[in-house]
Amino acid sequence: MTAEKQIAAALAKDKFGLTLSSLFAPGLKAIELSWSDDTTPVLATGETITACTYPLARTIYIYANRRPKAPVPANVAAFLEYIVSPEGQAIVARSGGYLPLSKELVAKAKEALQ
Repeated sequence: MTAEKQIAAALAKDKFGLTLSSLFAPGLKAIELSWSDDTTPVLATGETITACTYPLARTIYIYANRRPKAPVPANVAAFLEYIVSPEGQAIVARSGGYLPLSKELVAKAKEALQ
């Protein structure tokens, strides 16, 4: 049993328990969260996470080591361009652990490679 499954199993037995988890399990209830008291709470869904409206979503960044204002090495640029390509994003979508980038973030990523 993975650690996340163990946590879910323990939480299901604790009426007042609370945890952060990406695992949905019987007996557990997701709760809506908001950025502040004056914003509308939202559930964690693929849409709210991709739209950056869910407060606990995290972003994964990739950094390329290069001299300031120098181009990214060609092999690194090709890899990064593949990651943000439709094919690369389809792999991300199938991975089960990550969500594909929004169209806006894909555009910003491509711009950063220039």
